[in-house]
Amino acid sequence: MPYYIYKKHPGKNFDLVEEFAAYRPAREEIRRLRAELPADADYTLRIIHARNTDEAVGLMSETREPRPLGEDA
Repeated sequence: MPYYIYKKHPGKNFDLVEEFAAYRPAREEIRRLRAELPADADYTLRIIHARNTDEAVGLMSETREPRPLGEDA
Protein backbone atom coordinates (compact mmCIF):
# COMPACT_ATOMS: atom_id res chain seq x y z
CA MET A 1 0.00 0.00 0.00
CA PRO A 2 1.29 3.46 -0.82
CA TYR A 3 1.73 6.48 1.42
CA TYR A 4 0.02 9.73 0.49
CA ILE A 5 0.75 13.29 1.50
CA TYR A 6 -2.24 15.62 1.55
CA LYS A 7 -2.94 19.24 2.27
CA LYS A 8 -5.90 19.37 4.66
CA HIS A 9 -7.94 22.56 4.31
CA PRO A 10 -10.71 23.68 6.68
CA GLY A 11 -14.01 21.90 6.10
CA LYS A 12 -12.53 18.46 5.32
CA ASN A 13 -11.20 19.42 1.90
CA PHE A 14 -8.07 17.53 0.85
CA ASP A 15 -5.55 18.10 -1.96
CA LEU A 16 -3.16 15.30 -2.89
CA VAL A 17 0.44 16.50 -2.84
CA GLU A 18 2.37 13.32 -3.60
CA GLU A 19 2.31 9.51 -3.45
CA PHE A 20 5.16 7.29 -2.21
CA ALA A 21 5.72 3.55 -2.34
CA ALA A 22 7.82 3.51 0.86
CA TYR A 23 7.49 5.19 4.25
CA ARG A 24 10.97 6.74 4.63
CA PRO A 25 10.84 8.93 1.49
CA ALA A 26 7.29 9.99 2.42
CA ARG A 27 8.43 10.89 5.95
CA GLU A 28 11.40 12.88 4.66
CA GLU A 29 9.21 14.79 2.21
CA ILE A 30 6.52 15.66 4.75
CA ARG A 31 9.18 16.88 7.18
CA ARG A 32 10.65 19.08 4.45
CA LEU A 33 7.20 20.42 3.50
CA ARG A 34 6.28 21.14 7.14
CA ALA A 35 9.56 22.99 7.65
CA GLU A 36 8.73 25.21 4.66
CA LEU A 37 5.08 25.71 5.67
CA PRO A 38 4.28 29.44 5.89
CA ALA A 39 3.03 30.67 9.25
CA ASP A 40 -0.17 32.01 7.66
CA ALA A 41 -1.01 28.79 5.77
CA ASP A 42 -4.70 27.87 5.89
CA TYR A 43 -3.95 24.14 5.69
CA THR A 44 -2.06 21.39 7.49
CA LEU A 45 -0.09 18.53 5.98
CA ARG A 46 -1.03 14.92 6.60
CA ILE A 47 0.59 11.60 5.68
CA ILE A 48 -1.58 8.51 5.42
CA HIS A 49 -1.10 4.86 4.49
CA ALA A 50 -4.01 3.56 2.39
CA ARG A 51 -4.86 1.29 -0.56
CA ASN A 52 -5.84 4.21 -2.79
CA THR A 53 -6.70 7.90 -2.72
CA ASP A 54 -10.40 7.26 -2.08
CA GLU A 55 -9.63 5.21 1.02
CA ALA A 56 -7.09 7.83 2.18
CA VAL A 57 -9.62 10.66 1.99
CA GLY A 58 -12.25 8.49 3.66
CA LEU A 59 -9.95 7.68 6.56
CA MET A 60 -8.97 11.32 7.04
CA SER A 61 -12.63 12.41 6.92
CA GLU A 62 -13.78 10.06 9.68
CA THR A 63 -14.71 11.65 12.96
CA ARG A 64 -13.00 9.74 15.72
CA GLU A 65 -14.10 9.82 19.33
CA PRO A 66 -11.48 11.02 21.82
CA ARG A 67 -9.85 8.41 24.04
CA PRO A 68 -11.30 8.27 27.55
CA LEU A 69 -9.11 9.91 30.19
CA GLY A 70 -6.95 7.44 32.05
CA GLU A 71 -6.94 4.79 29.34
CA ASP A 72 -3.44 3.41 28.89
CA ALA A 73 -3.67 1.57 25.58
